Amino acid sequence: MMNNLATSQKKSNDFGVRLRINVNPGTEAYVEVDRSAGNVLTARGVGNIDMNVRPSRDVFTLNGEYTISQGNFHFNAMNIAQRDFSITDGSSVRFNGDIMDSRLDITGLYTTKASVATLIADTTTVSARRTVNCNIGISGSLREPSLKFSIEIPDLDADFKYLHAKRTVRRREQHSLALL
Repeated sequence: MMNNLATSQKKSNDFGVRLRINVNPGTEAYVEVDRSAGNVLTARGVGNIDMNVRPSRDVFTLNGEYTISQGNFHFNAMNIAQRDFSITDGSSVRFNGDIMDSRLDITGLYTTKASVATLIADTTTVSARRTVNCNIGISGSLREPSLKFSIEIPDLDADFKYLHAKRTVRRREQHSLALL
């Protein structure tokens, strides 16, 4: 009799929920890419996400894909510079069970005006301030996100673009960060 009672009590505490969520464009998602730095993604988009929750077994999983149609990524560079990047339509978050293993495929854009003379060491032809597109790419997992930076200067000629492309990735990223 006591054995049946113990089994009955054990089963009554094993509560779980399994949901299939159809995310519509009116739903806002909030993802802390790096909580300690304050790097936060706020987005709207669509997707199908399966959620499984079993508190008694310490289970919380998400599976599915969320495709972003619009959003914002607040980037904080060591409290020196803070910028808001507009997220590119089509960016996505792929949920793979453990939320920290979610895969990020996000691109964003921050536009500013800057003198680009120092970027190519030519003060004669590019001394005026120009529109500069600072791009950010966020990939990897939430556990270990990877951020990559690049710049585009739409109104410069092909020679500059060639000179800039010849620089190392590290040097191009340094230029990007300097513009933030």
